[in-house]
Amino acid sequence: MSEINKIALILPGRREQADSKAYKQIGTLFEEQSIKAVYIQPEWKLKSISEQLRDTSIKVNQSIGANDEVYFLGFSKGALFALICASQIRVKKSILCSMSFFKEEIPHMGMLLKLFTRKMVYGGEEPFSYPQIRQKNDFCFIYGEKELKSIPDKIMASRAELFNSGETIIAKKAGHNISHRGYQSALKSIIKGL
Repeated sequence: MSEINKIALILPGRREQADSKAYKQIGTLFEEQSIKAVYIQPEWKLKSISEQLRDTSIKVNQSIGANDEVYFLGFSKGALFALICASQIRVKKSILCSMSFFKEEIPHMGMLLKLFTRKMVYGGEEPFSYPQIRQKNDFCFIYGEKELKSIPDKIMASRAELFNSGETIIAKKAGHNISHRGYQSALKSIIKGL
């Protein structure tokens, strides 16, 4: 029987680089738990979000083996991609940081957030629908304390219902910034508990 390898697939946020200092620090936290960090760099220069997701999905599938125990960590648009990819493979835990929004969440948004989501996240394309969720997957959502006021309660409630096994962590004093000390501290406590 083959040995099980534990790997953490790390996906950065929109326009961010997987090899930046913040993501390398997160990778080190996984490595300290004997989980190999694998940095997945979405090709942000591709014209459409659908092409970016397709490219990312290929990279994810090329990075995992049949016996790997897979963990996901994604930030913002990377968290959106991580959740969609996690619906297609067996994943032990998904850590979804400040995740971007799905089609079903848009009606609950104010005008500015709606405009930002449609233009900046989706580039005018039809937003993605919630993926089919594997019930055995374990989810953890992290939000910066300062960004919570911009996320409508109905979106938080629908995520809590859809991901009934998920927990929500608030990164103290952080906004939408994975580099922030509060965010890094929240991640450290979660990863150390794996």
